[in-house]
Amino acid sequence: MTLYIAILTVLCAYFVKSATGFGPALIMIPIFSILFNPKQAIVLSTLFDSIAGLILLATVYRKVNWRFIIPVMLFLNLGIYLGARLMIVIPSKILFLIIGFVVLVFAVFIFFKKDVSDVTNQYKVGTGALIASVSGFWGGLTGMSGPLIVSYFKLSFHKEIFRDSLIAIFSFAAIWRLSVYFYLGIPWTLTPVQLLVFLSAMLIGLFFGARFNSKVNERIFNKVVAFILLIPAFNLLIKNIL
Repeated sequence: MTLYIAILTVLCAYFVKSATGFGPALIMIPIFSILFNPKQAIVLSTLFDSIAGLILLATVYRKVNWRFIIPVMLFLNLGIYLGARLMIVIPSKILFLIIGFVVLVFAVFIFFKKDVSDVTNQYKVGTGALIASVSGFWGGLTGMSGPLIVSYFKLSFHKEIFRDSLIAIFSFAAIWRLSVYFYLGIPWTLTPVQLLVFLSAMLIGLFFGARFNSKVNERIFNKVVAFILLIPAFNLLIKNIL
């Protein structure tokens, strides 16, 4: 049963990733933290995100504004390293609470987020770098760089620029984060058969998410994703507070 839930989680996470450009870690890590060890959940999520990110990046790299993205990624990667160093020493129970709180805040944000009609589509490297540094730190600590940087991008850019930019940023961030985790010796276990099954679920999710992207009603989709995120967030918080 644990394996079936994990497979369904991967499929849903990468459906959302392909449709919106973000989201797999926010879905996978809270649920995987319940099924497995939280640190193992973070590493596994990062592994899958590295692979999926490169696949999606191949479809959008010509449309990405690299002059804006590269400085943002550099500051994001610095934050990731510092956060990963802290993750080594932090107790699992505290990590559970942090993950649950971050997911809860982001779920509430996207649930009440309204469509923005006056976005500027202006690339502010300084603001992006600052946001990326903090996001990277949280990403290294919890495996989830998304909430802060996604919030900033969602308020600043139209849907296509938003999605393409996030795909580029999170692709390289996931590869860097995975490298840092390996360098720091953070353990994880996965059999070849499990890896193959999870990768198959990931590819199915990416395929259907890409087809869904052009048809998605963003406001409804945000609310559905928010409800999905609230369940593991409350589960993690309640189990580790009571």
